[in-house]
Amino acid sequence: MDTTEHIPVTSAADERHRRGHGGGRHRRPSGEAPPLPRELGRSGKFWLFMTGYFLSVLIGVLLFDNLSGIFDRFDTARLRWLATLRTDWLTDLASGVSALGSNWTIRVLRWGTILGLVVFKRWRHLFVFLGSILAIEILTHEIAISLARPRPLGIEILGDWEGFAMPSQPVATLAGTLIGMIYSLVVPGRSRYLAKWVVGGLILALVGSRLYLAVDRPTDASFAAIFGVAVALVAFRWFTPNEVFPVTYRRGKSAHLDVGGRRGEAIVEAVGD
Repeated sequence: MDTTEHIPVTSAADERHRRGHGGGRHRRPSGEAPPLPRELGRSGKFWLFMTGYFLSVLIGVLLFDNLSGIFDRFDTARLRWLATLRTDWLTDLASGVSALGSNWTIRVLRWGTILGLVVFKRWRHLFVFLGSILAIEILTHEIAISLARPRPLGIEILGDWEGFAMPSQPVATLAGTLIGMIYSLVVPGRSRYLAKWVVGGLILALVGSRLYLAVDRPTDASFAAIFGVAVALVAFRWFTPNEVFPVTYRRGKSAHLDVGGRRGEAIVEAVGD
């Protein structure tokens, strides 16, 4: 009679499975997608910090009238200094540059981006682009209504304007649209790095032109630019990380795995086990 004790043989996978259940680890159900590798990066955290800083200042302005007066005096002094630099050719130049924030310019950029994303079937990028645009439009409108800040007083306004001044909606919408275009259409790497510098220059040009024309105050335009960049950048980095949803235009070879021979036998054996 064989009295040898029978010792069950377990594989390494079985042992990991047993320890996983005993240790309280969460095993992802079959078919559930793994979590996205979300990473905002240092620049994303910086823009979020700046947005939080400005929002806290805006809350302070709503609660304390003296704080609002401090910003008004600061902005008015800067605009008066810029008014002393006005010349005919500078005014013409600023008027032309300010067209970057016009409704027609924004529409062309947005519809062009939407069309490009549809052609390349980047549906996730498309939904994030539309969502960030809606968020910027709604939030800037609500903030402007809440603050009800008038346009600069005591300085001749040379450009067209509508609505309240804080935040500058043309600046916010252009910033959000351009950042969305970068993260949905431009390939990561050197191309995207250069595109960011170009977009930064365009945003600064629009801000400078609107300050020169006295349509916006420095704080109006600054907060709008920061807010527009932050919303779009965080949205794309959070919902479309490059590791999972890369922007590429190369048509590589389709992935093919040979399941014949020894590999096929190993797969059949593993599935049976």
